[in-house]
Amino acid sequence: MTIGDAPRVELTDRQRAVLRLLCAGATDRQIAAHIEASGRTVQREIARVRAVLGAPTRAAMIAATVRAGELDAARHG
Repeated sequence: MTIGDAPRVELTDRQRAVLRLLCAGATDRQIAAHIEASGRTVQREIARVRAVLGAPTRAAMIAATVRAGELDAARHG
């Protein structure tokens, strides 16, 4: 995924799954159930994705995904 003028960033499969689920409106608990992880693990994955994307908040992370044209990819894995 490319955000703005930043170089393309690579996310792990799990990070992409978390991002896809966040874009779909899933809660941390729903994400945890889907990826078979604890809520704490979900929070860590979200923090890592935010760091990779340079997004200060979850909303900014989702907005960056939409702006980058990655929403369809995020929804479909």
